[in-house]
Amino acid sequence: MHREGSYALEEAEVQLPGIGSPVAYAMPEQVAEAIVRLEERNLQADEQLAVAQHKSIALQEDILETQRATLAAQQAIALAMERIADRLDALALKRPSHTADLSAPPTTESVLADWRQRLSGG
Repeated sequence: MHREGSYALEEAEVQLPGIGSPVAYAMPEQVAEAIVRLEERNLQADEQLAVAQHKSIALQEDILETQRATLAAQQAIALAMERIADRLDALALKRPSHTADLSAPPTTESVLADWRQRLSGG
């Protein structure tokens, strides 16, 4: 019931026995139904939020696994590149000094000639 700018409910005719028991209030049926509907919506929203959070966690776990796999692949690539670089360094040390002209960058022809010489065993 509306009184002096605020709303108040009347106390129920039947109260719980015992000292310190909370006061029971009479509530119009329409208000009680509205509260029940709001609580049902709130429970549904909580369930939807829980589902969304579970999906989010699963997605984050998938992303983490993908990042771990990517890291492992990058580490394998780095190791392979290191082995290639070591092998190239070893080949460069074995290369005769007369073919290593460091003053000019190699040309396509010189690289192909060098490969042909290596393939022919010479």
